[in-house]
Amino acid sequence: MKYSYVPLGGLVTISGGGTPSRNNDAYWGGSIPWATVKDLKDTMLSGTQETITPEGLRDSASNLIPAGSVIVATRMGLGKVAINTMDVTINQDLKAFSCGADLEPRYLLYFLLANASHLDSMGKGATVKGITLDVLKDLSVPLPPLPEQKRIAAILDKADSIRRKRQEAVRLTEELLRSVFLDMFGDPESNNWPMMTIAGVALPGVSAIRTGPFGSQLLHSEFVDEGVAVLGIDNAVANEFRWNERRYISEAKYRELSRYTVRPGDVIITIMGTCGRCAVVPDDIPVAINTKHLCCITLDQTKCLPVFVHAYFLQHCIARRYLEKTAKGAIMDGLNMGIIKDMPIPIPPLKLQEKFACSIAAIEKLRHTTRSTLAEQDTLFHSLLQRAFNGAL
Repeated sequence: MKYSYVPLGGLVTISGGGTPSRNNDAYWGGSIPWATVKDLKDTMLSGTQETITPEGLRDSASNLIPAGSVIVATRMGLGKVAINTMDVTINQDLKAFSCGADLEPRYLLYFLLANASHLDSMGKGATVKGITLDVLKDLSVPLPPLPEQKRIAAILDKADSIRRKRQEAVRLTEELLRSVFLDMFGDPESNNWPMMTIAGVALPGVSAIRTGPFGSQLLHSEFVDEGVAVLGIDNAVANEFRWNERRYISEAKYRELSRYTVRPGDVIITIMGTCGRCAVVPDDIPVAINTKHLCCITLDQTKCLPVFVHAYFLQHCIARRYLEKTAKGAIMDGLNMGIIKDMPIPIPPLKLQEKFACSIAAIEKLRHTTRSTLAEQDTLFHSLLQRAFNGAL
C-alpha cells in the first residue's frame, strides 16, 4: 500500500519544557510529575524520578502535558520516545506532540522509533548532540487512513508488549541475583564473621593487587591486530565481563609486560573513566594483560571466592558506605588501588560462598537464556517497525 507523506509539523501541536530553579525548594517535591530523558526507559512513561509543585510549574518554562501525548528526546538520548500515561511536565531536553484528528498517537510513537537512528544522525553539537524543532517538523510521516494507522499500531503494540515483558524478565533475574546475595550475606555482624581487608584476601604476593602499565610502558601505537589481549574499562563497565573492543599487543611486548597478566577468576575494577564497575575474569580467558584503567585482584580462594567479592563490592552496604566515604564525587572519581586494598570485607564460611556460587551459576544461566530471547524479540520488533512504514505490514 502506498501512503501519502505529510510533514510532522502539520499533524501535531508541539510543546516544550523547562526546569524550575534548583535554588528554590518550594518548586520541588510536589505532586506534579516532571520528566527528563532518564525517565524515557520504554515506550510507556508511567512515572518520573522527580516531581514539582504548582509554583514550580508556574514560574518555569515547563508545560503540563496531557496524558496520551508523544514525548521525544531532543537533546541527549536522541531517538528515545514514549507516550505518557498520566499528565506530566517535561524539561527542556524533551518535546511533546499532541496529535491532531488525522494521526493516531501510537502510530506516531512507532514511526519515531523506526526513525530513531535517523534522528540520532541529525543531531548537532560537539559534546551533547541535539536536534532542532525544525528537524522534527520537517519529518515526512507516511499517513494512511486512521483505521489503518490503528491496525498497524495494534500489531506493533503486541510485539512491543512481548518485548517489554522480556525486558522485565531480565530485570527480575538481576533483582534475584541481588536478593540471593543479601539474603545469604547481608548481616555479617549477627553471624560473627571475621572482618578483613581486600588486601588480606588477596593471594600472597607482591602483584596480587595491581593496575596496568602506565605512561610510556604501553603506547596506543603499540596495539596490533592480533596477539595478546589487553583488557580495559569496556570489559567491566557492565559489571560483568564482556568482550567489546578488542586490543592486542605483540608477544614481544607481552614479555615486557607479563607482570600485568590477568588470570581466570581475577576480579577487575574500573578506577578511571567510569569508576567503580566490577567483573570477574572468566575461566576461558586467553593470555591477557590489563590497562592502567583497571585494578586487577588475584584472590586467595581458600578465603574468598571471586563471585562473592564481585557481589560484595557492588551490593553490600558495608562496601557501598566505605566507597562513599573514601572516594570523591558521585562517580567515585577518587577510586584508586589504595582505597580498594583497604576496603573492609566480612569473611563468610567458604562452604556458604560455594553454595552462593552454585546459586549464581543457575541464575546466570537463566539470565543468559532470557537475554537471548530478548535479543530475538528486539530483532523481530525492529523488523516489524521497518515493514510497518514501507507499506509491507
